[in-house]
Amino acid sequence: MNGARWLSLAAMPACAAMALHSAVQGSAADMLCSAAGASPLGGMTAMWALMSVIHAPPWIRLASRRERQAGPQQSTARSPTIDRP
Repeated sequence: MNGARWLSLAAMPACAAMALHSAVQGSAADMLCSAAGASPLGGMTAMWALMSVIHAPPWIRLASRRERQAGPQQSTARSPTIDRP
């Protein structure tokens, strides 16, 4: 996997961590946002959460690729057979 691929996978968790940090700690940049102080989910927290969602497609592609490579899941359990007269 090349550097650009790793970087695309690093963006979502970094943004999610910043959203969590902003929700818990707040930041000086919240004073610049119009929704500052209205709720812990406003301001920079909302921006970081949105950035996390925007950067989710590489993770979705990775999960779907792994699912396709695994193939269909086959159950080893067999249904009980009924003996008919």
